[in-house]
Amino acid sequence: MPTTILEQTKTHPPHRGFGRRGQDTWEFDIPPGQQLASVELMIEEAGPDCGARIGAAPSAGATGHGRADINWWYSTSNAVRYRIKVTTEPAEPDAVVVESRRFAHGASRFSPVGRSGTDAVRIEAPAGHSLVGADLVFVHRRRGGAALRGVPLRGSTGTLRMLVDWTAGRFGGRVEYFLRATFEPFGPVAFIGETPTFTPNPVVAGMPFTLSVVMTNFGMRAISRFLLKAEFHVESLSHPLGAVYLQYASDEQRTVRQARFVDFDPAFEPGTQRTVARSETFPLALPSVPDPLTGNVLTPTTRGTYKVTVGVDAFTPDNFNVERVQVFNAEPLDLTVV
Repeated sequence: MPTTILEQTKTHPPHRGFGRRGQDTWEFDIPPGQQLASVELMIEEAGPDCGARIGAAPSAGATGHGRADINWWYSTSNAVRYRIKVTTEPAEPDAVVVESRRFAHGASRFSPVGRSGTDAVRIEAPAGHSLVGADLVFVHRRRGGAALRGVPLRGSTGTLRMLVDWTAGRFGGRVEYFLRATFEPFGPVAFIGETPTFTPNPVVAGMPFTLSVVMTNFGMRAISRFLLKAEFHVESLSHPLGAVYLQYASDEQRTVRQARFVDFDPAFEPGTQRTVARSETFPLALPSVPDPLTGNVLTPTTRGTYKVTVGVDAFTPDNFNVERVQVFNAEPLDLTVV
């Protein structure tokens, strides 16, 4: 059962008739034997043009010292009041925490221009363990910041690659951070036994398709539900401006994630195989990308070639707790949309 380790309310009243915005930082320590379950933000009072949101927070599964940044704003005559709640849960058995090296960036204290960039960070998953989650830990921050993107799916193994966008403000801005990843041992519950397939392939844009996955349950308990996950990464586009789009789009913009629940009735018994066939409408929604040279907005179609990675979350029939996560680790599937 989750345990609350932090629950506080903060109010920012109007200030002399002027609107304001700012950031609150909340720090907390996760007790030994526990891991982070959630960081929740609840808005209790907010007028027009007022609000708050979570700017940065550790991901679920984090341990040790944590920190959450809340960005808030309000208009000239209205206040904003929010409540933050941090909960923990018992840590995964035999969980392993791996930290990256430290990264530090700064701007000269005499420079009127700040600096920014992107770090490519690699973390090796320990043998026999898969990823639970990863988060950004700040060591020092003064007029600077960083944001984590491109986190691999839960259950990933091997070499994990992530990107961190950082900024250091003018006149001496500085940011220093490292990445912290939590891993859990492989559990013998279920895995994808054969290469997933798409029918038809190629797929007609906007038309239903079937994703078939063969799974084997080697666990001791039956499984009643799967969360079937897929990552579609754009490799090429047939749009006339496709090459320009790919030139300016980041890896995160070129990746579309989707997930669907699959229920088994009767339950998926240990030692058995099931073929899961899902008919879905191709829901790719690639974002528009501005051309930095001309300012023109490039809006690609979904037609093109994709690399697809498929994974599953397994749930037991008693309490629907996540029991096993397995990402398909063979070569990604090729999918063509025409």
